[in-house]
Amino acid sequence: MTDGFLHRYFLNHGNLGVHKWTHYFDIYERHLERFRAKKPVVVEIGVASGGSLQMWKAYFGEGARVVGIDINPDCRQHEEEGIEIFIGEQGDARFLETVLERYPLIDIVIDDGSHVMKDMIASFEHLYDRVSPDGVYLVEDTHTCYWDRYGGGLKRAGSFMEFVKDRLDDINAAHCADLPDSRFSRSTSSINVYDSVVVFEKRPQGRRLSIETGAVQEGTVQPSPVPQIAEVRLPPDRAEIDSALRRIDELEAAKSALLGSTSWKVTAPLRSMRRLFGRS
Repeated sequence: MTDGFLHRYFLNHGNLGVHKWTHYFDIYERHLERFRAKKPVVVEIGVASGGSLQMWKAYFGEGARVVGIDINPDCRQHEEEGIEIFIGEQGDARFLETVLERYPLIDIVIDDGSHVMKDMIASFEHLYDRVSPDGVYLVEDTHTCYWDRYGGGLKRAGSFMEFVKDRLDDINAAHCADLPDSRFSRSTSSINVYDSVVVFEKRPQGRRLSIETGAVQEGTVQPSPVPQIAEVRLPPDRAEIDSALRRIDELEAAKSALLGSTSWKVTAPLRSMRRLFGRS
């Protein structure tokens, strides 16, 4: 549950020149709330009047490092404690490396820069792998993906939205022999597409845990089926392993409870008769 901080900040600080579509704030808080008071490194591409940098500094709290990127040298005036500005092109790999030299691991990237297709893709391709393993990469104003003057267009090759659609395939690479296993598929837990915003959530991905329970045929009266673990493939990261083990413990507890229940004992003769007559 979020506290609506960003909505209130936006309404109460009109003098700072924060320019956002109002539905963005719910999206921000849905994906970024967990970073508050965690001293994240936040990179926002596009500084303009500096209002959003101030907003992020207030939102994430003491110890957060807010980094702004813009092509306009005048944006340096918005630097202050906790806010650093880099001047350069967001699509310039050599320039982005200078940012990464100072901030080698980023928790959040917010691309509110040129909104030009080639720049959006270039920034993503250079920065995404440098976002922390549980970080977020957010691209806003993606409605420009449908506007010709930004290099966009409906289903136009080279648009950022077509790039996103390809990443939707990549995230399912484990299920398609024609898709190579990639660093992106191994590090991305979800792609969230909203009106004018795309959010990539990172989390190390291992093999999937598949659990199957018994099924009761329609019209029959049977005791509750005993859950069966059809397949367990433990992923390499500790969090996934712990989650899988907890699920196994839950299933074992459910099985033990069922085997000790009155209904299971009462129906024992029926199961014996089924075995006697050769029925499974």
